[in-house]
Amino acid sequence: MANPDGNSVEYALLRLRKDRPDLHAKVKAGELTAHSAMRKAGFRLKTFSVPLDPDRAAKILAKQFGDRLPDLITMLSRNRA
Repeated sequence: MANPDGNSVEYALLRLRKDRPDLHAKVKAGELTAHSAMRKAGFRLKTFSVPLDPDRAAKILAKQFGDRLPDLITMLSRNRA
């Protein structure tokens, strides 16, 4: 691939080799996946999906955000359209 994009394994390997050779070596040794190394390096954030159902989304968000749920509620109330 001539110009790998941000979600490809090729891009991850290039970025890790350049900026985090320690993690690049662990990926090459089979100790980490490229994605987990990118997360460990702070180049990718943990994500999750929520259904477009307010009740179900609220349960998932409460579980995922834990103690930071009040912060999320404050931010959401500030950003109401």
